[in-house]
Formats: sequence, structure tokens, C-alpha cells
Amino acid sequence: MARGGTGVSVHPVWRRYLLRPRYPLRVEYSHPEFKQVQDFCNFKERLRPDAIVSSSVCFTSAQLLELKKIVSRDSACKCTSFEVLSAHVWRCWIRAMDLPGVQTIKLLFSVNVRKRLQPQLPQGFFGNGFVLACAETTVKDLSESSLSYAVKLVQKAKASLTNEYIRSIINYLDDKSARPDLVASLVISQWSRLELTEVDFGWGKPLHVGPLGSDIYCLFLPLDGQLDAVNVLLAVPRTIIDKYEYYMRSISDLRSSVVEDEIII
Repeated sequence: MARGGTGVSVHPVWRRYLLRPRYPLRVEYSHPEFKQVQDFCNFKERLRPDAIVSSSVCFTSAQLLELKKIVSRDSACKCTSFEVLSAHVWRCWIRAMDLPGVQTIKLLFSVNVRKRLQPQLPQGFFGNGFVLACAETTVKDLSESSLSYAVKLVQKAKASLTNEYIRSIINYLDDKSARPDLVASLVISQWSRLELTEVDFGWGKPLHVGPLGSDIYCLFLPLDGQLDAVNVLLAVPRTIIDKYEYYMRSISDLRSSVVEDEIII
């Protein structure tokens, strides 16, 4: 329509009431994504805006397949590209950050719930239709366990998003002060399948997506011309960027359950 077209292929649906809280409010789950954890590592200070730099690490479809094969060989666990890549990024980020082993850590990631709700949101529903899933463990367990351990945490977080759990989140958010707990948390958004490289509002396709300068937000972006490849954008402390990118690219090290190599920066 922005380019002068005559209509849209999917008719917009504006029924916001479909996502209203239920009264009386019933919050039936603990919702770790919102529960505050104790900070043993002065987390916010580590990610001061003046102390972080942007990192960009690309994964080809072949590398993603290799990650999935490693998980399958280790635990006979099948997983999606998002599940294995988000687990890998989370694990590399935590290992590079060198946090205390007792620190509780979280991975938050958005999940489309349009088809998880009962009844499903109608096709063409205009507005957000996602919630944050939360995988949770300790630094020690994530760092010392295999990649498949992290993948299973991601899968468990996704599987928990039943209709009742999602409705409980909606009720929880009726308290306008409710916010996700971001202490020792990494937040991943998958934009790699949004067809961003094809967006054209009349001035042509995008030429560039700038580096990410935020502290805990990681984006999965597409690589133009490379089918199923993903570019991982994440800002990390300047002092650990070499270690973080080493872990990210060292896929061969994942073939053992615990990586023994120490690297000196």
C-alpha cells in the first residue's frame, strides 16, 4: 500500500479484547521471567554503556547444522536452529563474562503465541502476539555442562507456554509496574525470519542495519543472499570481546561435554 498498491492480502483484525486480563485476576504460575534474583556479580556495572562494544558473529546454515549434530550426538536431542543458536550464544556469553558460579542467570526470548492460545488469535491480528519465555540455571551448571543441557533449558521454557501459562502472564501484567528481571539476564530476539532485507516502502530495500549498542539485548538478523544464515549482534564488555568471539566461533570445542581449554587474552 505504501508503494501505491490497491489492498492487502490479509485483512487486519483489531480485536484487542482478545488479550485482556481475566477478572478476577488469577496469576497461577511463579513466572521466573519477572522474579528478581540476587546479584552476586555487580551485573549492571559490568555493562555500563561506556564499557561495552558491539560484536557481530555470523553463522552459516552449515555451521548451524553442525551445532545441531553436536547436540544430537551428545543427547539424541533434536532441536531447531533457534534453540541451538540461542543456547550456544547464552553459554558463550556467560562463560566469557566470568561470573560467580552461584549466580542465577536467565535467558529471555520472545515466543509467538498466536497459535498457542485457545482459541487462537485470528489471522491478521494487528498488535503484539508474543510473550517472553525464560530459561533459568546457574553460571556453574551452564558453563560446565554440555551444549545439549542449555538446549533442553530453552526447549523446556518454550514448552511451558501453554494457554493457561500465557493467560497467567497477561493477568500478571495487569500490574503496570511488572517488569522482566534483567539481573544476569540475556534477552534474544529472532529477527532472522522477518524478511527485513525485503522490506520496501517505496524507497528500495534496506542497505544496512546498524550495530547493537544495548547491554543485554541480542538480535538474530538475516544475512542477505545467504539462505538460513544468521548474524548474531550483541554488545559485550570491551574486556571480554575476544574471549566471547573465540567461544562463539569454536564450534569444534563443543564436541566434548566440558571445554578444558583456557585462553589468555
